[in-house]
Amino acid sequence: MTLETAFADYLAHLEKQAAKRGKPARWAYVAQKIADKVILPKLGRWSLADLSNAPAVVRDWHIEITEEHGPIYANHAARIVRATYNRTAKLDRSLPVRLPTSAVEFNDEEASKKALDFKNYRKWFAAWRTIQSAVHRAYHLTGLLCGARPGELSRVKWTDLKPSQRCLVIGNAKAGNAISIPLSWPMVRALKIARDEACASGSTSEFIFPATSQAVRDDLPATGNTLRHAFKTLCSLDLKVDDTISSLLMGHALDGVSKKYISKIIITSGPALRSEQARISRRIVQLLGLTSATYIEELAKPPLPAPPRARKPAKPRGPRKRENRSAYFKRWYAKNQARIIEKRRAERAALKPHHDAPLVPSMPTRKSSKAVASG
Repeated sequence: MTLETAFADYLAHLEKQAAKRGKPARWAYVAQKIADKVILPKLGRWSLADLSNAPAVVRDWHIEITEEHGPIYANHAARIVRATYNRTAKLDRSLPVRLPTSAVEFNDEEASKKALDFKNYRKWFAAWRTIQSAVHRAYHLTGLLCGARPGELSRVKWTDLKPSQRCLVIGNAKAGNAISIPLSWPMVRALKIARDEACASGSTSEFIFPATSQAVRDDLPATGNTLRHAFKTLCSLDLKVDDTISSLLMGHALDGVSKKYISKIIITSGPALRSEQARISRRIVQLLGLTSATYIEELAKPPLPAPPRARKPAKPRGPRKRENRSAYFKRWYAKNQARIIEKRRAERAALKPHHDAPLVPSMPTRKSSKAVASG
């Protein structure tokens, strides 16, 4: 079996797993893109057994991908090859035990350290006011206030909003459990923007933030996971929130704690979670340069007109037009006169040997046959 055939089976497995969990098959989509770009063109026709017996080929391929596309991209590609082989080896016992990636030295990876600096919160809010889509404004502001994963937040439905319990439930999260996020009053105001927009437009979507897949392209200093990093930075460095509380608010898996105890911890620490969430939201509103009253007023205002995007200067087409061209050429010739004279002298010196060479004597002409006959 070739790697291309095995990858098709592995891709179907990824899509089936995503459908089983009720999530979009995002990793299947990413794996397909990586495979089409760097895996199948180079290794697609190799059989799995031959790849296992040629680890140097896979190692050199990984080094080449690292140089062309970067260390993280190359590691992802190698992991896809490894996962494809392991998936097929479960069904085919004749495959060698050694993995094709056994000789690959994976590149070092570091977690992203991008976050929103404290002094840039006001700049972020000024840019947020120019976003024309009300749904996008509500989505970004809610992400800043709660630190949720952007993909999970975009899939939240209206049925997940529990006003009586004052919480927003993100079901089927990355850790495999449901995340119950306590709602502070700034978060409620952010969600109100999405509700008012849905009522005004007559939207029947079941999602609170529909069509936010392109929200990361909004012109903001920080979006998506960067807002999540900013939330964690604020909890750890500024407010000194307990690690267990911040992990529960952000939906992190607790180290050394089984799932059956997580719900008990959430219940016992419920008041502390709500209190810390309110304190975090107050601090964020303060960093945005607002008070409780001005925060409500700013969110009720319509968006500001977006600033015009600066265009790149057009490339000049042809020579520039000058009013007095004769004066320009006189100045140019005076500036370059010595160089021009020297160039012409060199050209004359190169032609002089040809002029001094003796002329080639003319060849004697043949007499015509008639002249010979007459002689």
